[in-house]
Order: sequence, then C-alpha cells, then structure tokens
Amino acid sequence: MITRLMVGEMSFSARAVRFFFMYLGPLVTIVVYFALFGAAGDSMSGLRAALFVALGMQSAFRIDGDPELLAAFRTWFSRGR
Repeated sequence: MITRLMVGEMSFSARAVRFFFMYLGPLVTIVVYFALFGAAGDSMSGLRAALFVALGMQSAFRIDGDPELLAAFRTWFSRGR
C-alpha cells in the first residue's frame, strides 16, 4: 500500500472521497440493486439486470477508492494503445 495513505498525510477532501468510496459506495450499490429489482417486478430478467448493474457500480467504486488498483487498471488499459 502507498505509505502516504498509511501515515495520514491526506487532505480533508481526499479523506472524504475515500470515506465515500469505502463506506457509502456499497450502501448506494445496495439501494440501487433493490430499486432496480423492485421496479422490474421481481422477475428473473430484472434480477439479472440488477445484479449486473450492482456489480458494475461496486467494481467502479472499488477501483476508484483504491489508488493502487486504479493505477493497475489504467496501466492495463493503456497497454493496448
């Protein structure tokens, strides 16, 4: 892990963003999942769509909340260009 993140040298805005992506992001994902699944009428296709959207949102929150994972993601996608 990056040392600067471990010793607390982050600005307030950086800590707020990290808090959102670590703790509130999963809550938003759960709310969106239940909203989509409920709107689909509890059907199997609605379940599949809600799960894919929730998985995509959670993956985006995870990548954006972890600097090392974000750097690896950017490196992986920049190799093809």
